[in-house]
Amino acid sequence: MVTLQSTSLRLPVAALLMMIATQALACRCAPRPMSEYFAAADIVMIATVTELGGSPDEGQVTLTLDPSVAPYKGDPTDIAFVTAASSAGCGIPALLGRQYLIFATVDPQTPTRAFVSTCEGSRLHDPSVENGLVGFDEVPGAQVAAQLATLQATEALREVNAGLQRLRLRGLLDLEPLAHGGHVTLRSAPASDAAVVKIVRSMDEIPSREATYEFAAAIVMDTAQGWYAIRIDDTVPEAVAWLPSDAAGTYWPLRKLLPDRLTYLTGDWDALLWPDGPGAGRVLRLDRRRERPVVVKEVADLAGSTWLHVDILDASPCEGGAPDTRHAGWIPAWAPNGAPNTWFYARGC
Repeated sequence: MVTLQSTSLRLPVAALLMMIATQALACRCAPRPMSEYFAAADIVMIATVTELGGSPDEGQVTLTLDPSVAPYKGDPTDIAFVTAASSAGCGIPALLGRQYLIFATVDPQTPTRAFVSTCEGSRLHDPSVENGLVGFDEVPGAQVAAQLATLQATEALREVNAGLQRLRLRGLLDLEPLAHGGHVTLRSAPASDAAVVKIVRSMDEIPSREATYEFAAAIVMDTAQGWYAIRIDDTVPEAVAWLPSDAAGTYWPLRKLLPDRLTYLTGDWDALLWPDGPGAGRVLRLDRRRERPVVVKEVADLAGSTWLHVDILDASPCEGGAPDTRHAGWIPAWAPNGAPNTWFYARGC
């Protein structure tokens, strides 16, 4: 009879029983379509393992991942990726220098940690192999990146449509009475008998943006029946108060602000471009670059929202010469958070 606590085994009973159970229970998960893995994940990317850490003896391995391209979903910055040390625990085969398709779930208790498992879709990735090493029934390995871009674009459209009722920067408004020493009265609703929220006597009292050179204007987040919803707190985009149009000056909606200006893509842009039309056909996934120069050719209400027809330039017109168009297509006017995807330099070059 074998004594589990014998010195020859040098294993505690609990550890031995766990080993036996682990060997007996393999990771068994029914394969799912890529779209389901994508929808369930918090972070999706194609990345290379550059470093391994943690302790396999403790049942897990920590992965340092270097994304091959910009992530398709979520932000992997400052995230520690963890996988089980064995395939029986649904861990990916962690190999240095190898490329993986990652579908990670952020730990709700520790937001700086994310779990990676084969059960959630993560796997070795090699587009040169027909099925991507461990591919998807409906997506060959060579088409994985293209399908991920399509899923990202579909989710972006869903977010755009879901945010249609959200307050968005719709334009800028001249508070004309302030220029003559007067004031404007902002109310809680678009009605003359609504409660007074704020009396503004100076543009310094509310958030503003330059409409033209050194000309500050109020930020309009919504319009309704001859009233403007003015942003009154820069830290809370939803904090607005209402002003009637007859108490203000010129209003510049986005469709008048953006064309024929020195414009650029903001940091809120998701780097997706529809060359064939809003939400239609193929989608390009471009590199993000701070204040990338564009020409806004058209502002149109299409596909249930407002879209911008843009030429993305290879250089700023301020650098001299005539910049070439690198890409052309359509982007939503607003990001899901309500911020504009495109803005302009009010003071020029």
